[in-house]
Amino acid sequence: MPFIKLISYEGQTSYDWTVRARTFSKITHSALRFEEEKIEAMPFVGVRKIRWGAFPAPYKAYVHGIKGLTEQMSKEVWEWLLTQEGKGYDYWGIFGYTIGLGRIQHKNKWFCSELCEAALRQVNIVLTPGYAPCKVSPARLFNSSLLVHERTINF
Repeated sequence: MPFIKLISYEGQTSYDWTVRARTFSKITHSALRFEEEKIEAMPFVGVRKIRWGAFPAPYKAYVHGIKGLTEQMSKEVWEWLLTQEGKGYDYWGIFGYTIGLGRIQHKNKWFCSELCEAALRQVNIVLTPGYAPCKVSPARLFNSSLLVHERTINF
């Protein structure tokens, strides 16, 4: 059985450039991949499951393994993620962050890095100790000491 992978992206859209300006990082998006599918939270779409490799814009993707994550834990994370599918995108959380108010947590909506961190915490994997999932940026996930870089892909 495959393991969940964290995917970190360098995007090139105007939205991505807004994230870059606020986080001072090239990393603008995060998703979790399991086998040939991934689940992510995207603006205008919300939480969705799509086939790996389906991207609406040019991206560079960094694929990471996660230290301490077992096959059984990967399955549990994926099952939890499937229960989140169809939930909305957390615009207020991102808006609060980009204007400097801090992120505002919404219980039924997610932004990308918040969803990734919350999913892994279902099995006690904490990529960003000291931060609530609603305060985690894609760059903060990318810099976690629990990630093991496996490969880089240009789309």
